[in-house]
Amino acid sequence: NGARVSASGKAESAGSSFALSVSGTAKKADLTKFYTLVPFFKTMGIEGIADGTWSVSGNSSAPVIKAKVKASGGEFRRLKISSFSSDISFASSKLLLERMNVAAAGGTASLKCFVDLRKGEPVVKWNLVGKVRDLNLDAVNDVLDMKEDIEGTCTGDIRVYNEGKGIKWDASVAESKPRWKDVRIESLTGKASGTDKVVNLD
Repeated sequence: NGARVSASGKAESAGSSFALSVSGTAKKADLTKFYTLVPFFKTMGIEGIADGTWSVSGNSSAPVIKAKVKASGGEFRRLKISSFSSDISFASSKLLLERMNVAAAGGTASLKCFVDLRKGEPVVKWNLVGKVRDLNLDAVNDVLDMKEDIEGTCTGDIRVYNEGKGIKWDASVAESKPRWKDVRIESLTGKASGTDKVVNLD
């Protein structure tokens, strides 16, 4: 797929498995090629071409994978991403994305995401939290699968999650100048929550 991957290290026999200590780099890696390995990427509509460094340690039966990733351009649940960077780790069927810095929808976001990838679970559970700055509100239609007639910009704290019963979200808005349907508001602060079908102003 055009990706260039380098690797160095060792894998030493440890009974029926191997002790791993391998690291390397990756350039122009197509994230859609990881859909089979991490189906969550496909579920969330994650696309992009990424560069970064990676390492694999621990035992081959329970490896610990770490990576530092950067991408210019991409997509997340149909939301177009201008730039993205994150520290990623995977161990014990749990995926953690820390220090996520995203530029999208005219604004920026500093985020952290936890994903439970244990086999046998009927639904992948995940939790995304962080701060957004000057984000265009119409982006929520892409991220939350909504069809709201909304526009404006927003700065504040946000949480989007799925605990097995569908997508839910809550936000603490520090500053916003929204238009929702026929209502235009010059300034709005406070809390809001909802699902992909309902918006609640607290």
